[in-house]
Order: sequence, then structure tokens, then C-alpha cells
Amino acid sequence: PAFVLWANLGLALIAVAMLCILIFIKRARAYSASMLTLGTCLMTCYIAYMMDYVATMTTTFMTTSWPTDLPPINSFTPLDDFAQTPQELAGIWLFAVGLLVNTLQCSFACRMGLFPSTVCTVVYVLVCTVGPALSANTYGSLLFIVTTPLVTFLSFFPTSVILTFQSNKIEHQRQLLHETQQRALAYQRAAQKADDVINHILKNNVVDAHTCIQLFFNGKPQTVLKHAQDLLFRSMWWCRLREAVLRIVEGSYEKAVRNVSLHQFCHDLLVGRPGITLDCPSMTVLLDPIACNIVLDNAITNAFRHG
Repeated sequence: PAFVLWANLGLALIAVAMLCILIFIKRARAYSASMLTLGTCLMTCYIAYMMDYVATMTTTFMTTSWPTDLPPINSFTPLDDFAQTPQELAGIWLFAVGLLVNTLQCSFACRMGLFPSTVCTVVYVLVCTVGPALSANTYGSLLFIVTTPLVTFLSFFPTSVILTFQSNKIEHQRQLLHETQQRALAYQRAAQKADDVINHILKNNVVDAHTCIQLFFNGKPQTVLKHAQDLLFRSMWWCRLREAVLRIVEGSYEKAVRNVSLHQFCHDLLVGRPGITLDCPSMTVLLDPIACNIVLDNAITNAFRHG
């Protein structure tokens, strides 16, 4: 019939349109579950209509082609609870086939979460119970028509719940893995930046110490050798501070404030820097020696180099 032809074309166009939307419009991918739910509900109605159409053709063929003078069967069988005539038996078979096809095509929506599964299940039960009740064809007894979709519904919903929880668990694990990877990448970038800073400082200190040692061998006084020793001491100090520099670059440094002798702190800061006079009171102050050392060392170095 023309309606069946138009229904086939309409479903095909809807499927192609949804596919094109999901491929070419990235924002629409967030609504893929809703689109799948809509397509599943339309397919459920289509299958129910085709089932009724085939049942009408089958019943008409059986009524017009089969002989009507057969003697009645008086024996009672369990099948009589579901069907009394061959037409009803054919309707039962078509109804079961329709339920099977709908179950298969609804199973995709069950994997998308509770909301798509609930909507598809409600539409499925309504179409498979109200449709046969309003149809002129017979699909067996009322018990069969009502019980079969409800049994399928009871198998749908727990499966959907299990799949939803499993999907959420997998998504949570994927999110944890992504966060771990991001933290590892951030740590690697921070370590690279910290190593670049320390390598630059060590390179300058080693070059200056090498120059002082050469000057000593060229006849300069022993003070240049003492200066080289101080530079190497500062290089070892920076190597010990690598972890602190790494945490500062990473943004995870936690200050450790404690009582420090201000005179001794400034004296250690000026080791290896001749020409700088120290005028500092002998008092105890509350500060973070690691962070203050790093900041003041960089400030003094930049002042020497850039004026």
C-alpha cells in the first residue's frame, strides 16, 4: 500500500538525516541518546503497524483459501488458553515475531541509559497492548496480549539498569584515567621547566667556577679559587632545591614557615658573590627559607646581570 511505501521512505529519510546531523554538527552529538530514542519509538510503531498489516493479509488468505467444513477438534490442549482458531494461532505467531523484532531494536536504546530505556519501554508496552486491543485482527487471548509485553518489559528494565551502572562505572574509570594522565603530563611539563631553570643556573655557575680555576693557574691569587669553591657550593645548593623549584613551577608548593636567624640566612645567600656587603641585624625572623632563597637569589642574579 501507499502508506507502507511512504512509511518506509520516511523512516529511511529520518535515519539518514539523523546520521548526517551527528556527523556534520558536533553540538548535536550531545543529543544522540534522544535521537536514538525517537528513532526507536518510531520503529516500534512501524513494526506494530507492519505486524497488523501482515496479520490482516494472513487472516484474509486463511479465511478465503482454507476449507470451512472441517470437523471441530474437541480435545483440550494448553494451546487453547491462547488461541481457539487457526487465525488466532497465526496472530499469536506474528505477535511473537513482532515482539522479538521490537526487543532487538529496542536493545540499542537500553544501552544509552535509564531515560531512553524507560521511554522506549513505555512506548513498547503501550503499542504492543493497546494496538492489538484496537485492531480488528486477533492475536490470541487477552492474557497472552497483556502478559507477553509485560514479561518483556520486566526483562528490559533490569538489563537497562545493569548496563547503565556498568556504563557509569566505565565512564568514571575513564575519567580517573584521563585525570591521572593530565596530572602526569602537568608534572612532566613542570619538571622540564624546573630542570631548565636549574640547568641555566648550574651552567652559569660552572662556567664562572671554571674561569676562576683557570685564573688561579694563571697566577691569580688564591681568592679566585675560594670564589670557585663558593660557586660550586651554590650549584650543589640549587641541586638540593630542585624538588622545591619543581613544586613551585607546578603550583603545588606548600610554604614551610619557621624561625630563622636573619644574619645567617643573608650570609648564606651571599656565598659566592664577592663585592656585596652585608648589613643585617642579628635577629630571628619567621619565614620560609627555601622560597625566600629562591626568590632573592634570582633577584640578586638579575640585578648583577641587567643592572
